[in-house]
Amino acid sequence: SMSGSWLAIVQGFAGMRTTSGHLSFAPFLPQGWSHYSFTINYRGRLIRVTVTEEETTLKLLSGEKTSVIIYGKEMQLS
Repeated sequence: SMSGSWLAIVQGFAGMRTTSGHLSFAPFLPQGWSHYSFTINYRGRLIRVTVTEEETTLKLLSGEKTSVIIYGKEMQLS
C-alpha cells in the first residue's frame, strides 16, 4: 500500500524517530536512487525533507520554529 511504502521511506531510509520530544533523522539514499523527499506533519508543523546524493535538507513549511536532530546534531528550523 501507499501508506506502507511511505512509512518504509520515512522510518527506514530517512531514519525518522522521536526521541525525548525531538524529531530526529539519519537519512540515507538507497542504491540506484538519485533523491527522495516527503512532507510530514509533526506537532502542528509541516516539514519538508529532501535527501539527495549531496545533502539532506529540511524546510519548515508552516508552524512554529522547532529544532530537529539530524545525524545526531541539533538543527533549528524556522
